[in-house]
Order: sequence, then structure tokens, then C-alpha cells
Amino acid sequence: MCCPTGLCGTNINPELMRVAVVVETLKRQGVIVTRHNLRDEPQVYVSNKTVNEYLQKRMVQKAFTYYFSRW
Repeated sequence: MCCPTGLCGTNINPELMRVAVVVETLKRQGVIVTRHNLRDEPQVYVSNKTVNEYLQKRMVQKAFTYYFSRW
């Protein structure tokens, strides 16, 4: 993504728009929300055990899916 929200360009992902609205609503209610981009801040994801385990599992599944779908 070229910006923190991903809401730029001509082809905006509706799910990113939904998340941006939810985040803005939470902020207006006084909730502190911090978003991180995996490409720019990978250490944040690596250092969080729960997120790291989820990504490891998910990446392996995606890698196998990609590999075997190419056969």
C-alpha cells in the first residue's frame, strides 16, 4: 500500500474502507488505535507472539496453496 489506510488510487478495496471507518469511529470515542503496516514495520508483527504464530501458520497455508495450484 502506498499510504497508511490503503484508501488511495482508483481501485479502493471495500474492506479497507470498512476498516478505516471503524478505526475512525473508535478514535472519535476516545479509543487509542495504532495501525501498523507489515511491509514497513515487520518487527511489530514478529515481536507479538499471537500475531507471529498466526502469520506463520497463514503464510505456510498460502505458500502450499500457491505451490500446488500451479501444478
